[in-house]
Amino acid sequence: MGKTWLKWFFGWLIGITSFASIVMGLSFAFSADTQKSYNDRHREKVNRFFQRARMALSAIHDEQQQTLLNPDQPLELEDELGKYN
Repeated sequence: MGKTWLKWFFGWLIGITSFASIVMGLSFAFSADTQKSYNDRHREKVNRFFQRARMALSAIHDEQQQTLLNPDQPLELEDELGKYN
């Protein structure tokens, strides 16, 4: 009987605390202060930053792809895979 009651107690404790944390998170997300902090200008700056980062990474990827597909000099296997792998 003791172990069954203990499992029941901790199950309810976990459920109640999980529910409380979800309610707290949602209340913060929909609070007036959080809604006031939303700014379209800031969102555009963040979007531009990530777009530039994506473009830079894409250019680096394309350059590396071209180097691997059309090497000017033969690649050393040890340099590519590491000496001790």
